[in-house]
Amino acid sequence: MKNFHITSPIQETTSSSSEYSSSGREGLINQLCDHLNSRFGISPNQQMASKLNRIFIDMELVEIHRRVIELTSLSTNHPSWLELVAKLTVHETYFFRDEPQLGMLRDNLLPTLIDQAAGKASPHLRILSAGCSSGEEVYSIAMLVLDAMLEAGYAYGNELSGVSLMPGWQLEILGVDVSADALQLARNACYTKEGLGSFRNMSLQWQRWFDDIDSTSNESSQIYRRPKDFIRRITRFEQHNLLQTGIRFGLFDLVLCRNTMIYFNDKNKRIAQNHLFDVLNASGIVLLGATDPLLCPDRCERYRSRGVAYYSQNRSNLSGVTTKTA
Repeated sequence: MKNFHITSPIQETTSSSSEYSSSGREGLINQLCDHLNSRFGISPNQQMASKLNRIFIDMELVEIHRRVIELTSLSTNHPSWLELVAKLTVHETYFFRDEPQLGMLRDNLLPTLIDQAAGKASPHLRILSAGCSSGEEVYSIAMLVLDAMLEAGYAYGNELSGVSLMPGWQLEILGVDVSADALQLARNACYTKEGLGSFRNMSLQWQRWFDDIDSTSNESSQIYRRPKDFIRRITRFEQHNLLQTGIRFGLFDLVLCRNTMIYFNDKNKRIAQNHLFDVLNASGIVLLGATDPLLCPDRCERYRSRGVAYYSQNRSNLSGVTTKTA
């Protein structure tokens, strides 16, 4: 991998733009790459440098320099940093992405988790979607859980009249992401049907879990769809950096972090994954993306069900559901 470390000092902000060489711009971009790596775990590479160049393409070198100095003086959680990270790490998502994985979750894992929750004095189920982007995964999981609870007899109603939990039950699905813009989209929960939008490849069985919303402007009219109220009521969204502990959110029975760490180097993937297991209940389950390597094997045991891998800290709770793998 190319080394993005700066070897020459940055010129003072009082310099004129004519005094900056071409290496000055590259050095500033490389410095931002280094900070993005140390603060957010985003691995420096040419793609990141190219994105940063596009973001700052209309700025003079003096202005870029001032911007870099400003950013490096700010805390990691400052909105300016989070906005920059959001621009760099935006990734497409849609409802029920990776259907084989979610199908295994619905048919194999959720019934087990629901039965475990039902045995508690106060039955409850808490689920975390880490790196939730614009919310499609959170609402997909909400629908899958409610459908599984209907089947298990711990909820009543239907997708048209609304689904309610049996008395005494509590269900919460939390989505976290570093991007404030993505979280705002998730909270608004209005998704377009146009082109390759959020509803591509979604099975017809889920269509009735949404309401159509007409959005008319002076220039165009589009049809949007929104998960129904009873779905949104069991969800919430918070801003969070996966390289920081999430213990303030409490413990969860299921943690999903799928295809979120593609920008992280191995060191920071390991840090983020350890934070995921820190917020997992003793009998809980972690589900990573199909191509995400597990880098903290000492925290869990690996299992497979229907060809899909996932991780748990407690073997006895998965008897008859899965096969342990090396």
